[in-house]
Amino acid sequence: MILVIDIGNSNITFGIFDGDELVKRFRAPSNFCDLKIIEENVAGFKLEGAIVASVVTDLDYKFKFALDKMFGFETIVVSPRTPCNLDIKLDNPLEVGADRIANAVGVLEKFGKNAIVVDFGTATTFEVVTEKREFIGGLITTGLHMQLNALNAKTSKLPKIELYPPKRAVATNTVDAILSGIVLGNACMIDGMIKKFKAELAPEEFIVVATGGFATFIDGYMRESFDYILPDLTLEGLLAIYKYCNKDVFTLKSNHGID
Repeated sequence: MILVIDIGNSNITFGIFDGDELVKRFRAPSNFCDLKIIEENVAGFKLEGAIVASVVTDLDYKFKFALDKMFGFETIVVSPRTPCNLDIKLDNPLEVGADRIANAVGVLEKFGKNAIVVDFGTATTFEVVTEKREFIGGLITTGLHMQLNALNAKTSKLPKIELYPPKRAVATNTVDAILSGIVLGNACMIDGMIKKFKAELAPEEFIVVATGGFATFIDGYMRESFDYILPDLTLEGLLAIYKYCNKDVFTLKSNHGID
């Protein structure tokens, strides 16, 4: 079994895969996660390896060293230098985040065709990949919770609120006005950017795949729904990268029917 870990700015998502099946998923806040959480949740699972994708610099190798010591194997920390059968066609490939690499690999493993991935995390990102396994670009913008927190932190009178469905676009009170701006504003932005991306990428056709905590929520307010919503895309991409890095081992297992 393989442990995959997606370390975000707000939360850490863990997944345990038995073959290609995600048999357990658990989460912890990024700023309050210790080894006991991992130990408690992996108890009873026979782990063969682990892979980490992190956007929090201080946690990358902290987790690697802890996992290596705890389980006695060599944990993979994803970076643009990690072998993953992906050609990163950006101006500076070393800038791309590990989570975005995992999304790109995940969608290619799932569909094997041109795709735009929209990931709703602390930041909202787009990743554009081609059927030739090229990562050709995308965008990064503030996520929904970050926008809510910024309105509260950077103004003297706007309240801190939770996200819930807006009543209408033309709001008649402060809370509804914030919800209209954040929820409907993001839906319009996503719609508009997908349209712009497709126009720039024409005549090639691209499917649009969403992942992340707010994917289903925002989909309900968009003019055109996502083609697919895959909550575990990043975790599945990490598993695919792990398998590619250990392809000789997995080929041997497949040929000999080793569990």
